[in-house]
Amino acid sequence: MEKSKFERLSDVALVRYCKFVKNLLEQIDNLWYDNIESFNQFFSGYRDSYASIRGQIMGPLGGSFSRLDIEYLFYLLENSDLESDSIRRPKLIEKPIEFIIQERVKVRVTKQGFFETYLGDHLSQGYLFDLRSDGDIEPYDWDETDREELDWDSDDEWFNF
Repeated sequence: MEKSKFERLSDVALVRYCKFVKNLLEQIDNLWYDNIESFNQFFSGYRDSYASIRGQIMGPLGGSFSRLDIEYLFYLLENSDLESDSIRRPKLIEKPIEFIIQERVKVRVTKQGFFETYLGDHLSQGYLFDLRSDGDIEPYDWDETDREELDWDSDDEWFNF
């Protein structure tokens, strides 16, 4: 399993680095590390006007960060007491996550039954629907002979964790 490059640094080096990063982020907008979404967007180049600061932050560690590096740094900034030089390191875990998609599927179902009649080719849609409404025939009870998915649309999606 891949790990963050921050795991190789000593606590002393991490405290010094985190203070450096925090100082840089506070110069532009401390909202960048209020939540992981904003923090990740900052490092993914969401606003190019901060490219220089991103470069200063990532430069000492090789010039680029993986997703795990970004998560590790976010955790350090959120959970460490940098004023007392106390660092709290995160643990890498494997967390089960479900991605749920609620879809609406349009399906054409063909059912076939046998219907006794004297009308032959003179049957009509209206007449058959009248018989169905009156309870004389129940096409839903007939045998399914074909099922075809015609179209689908996603109504909603979310993560469960």
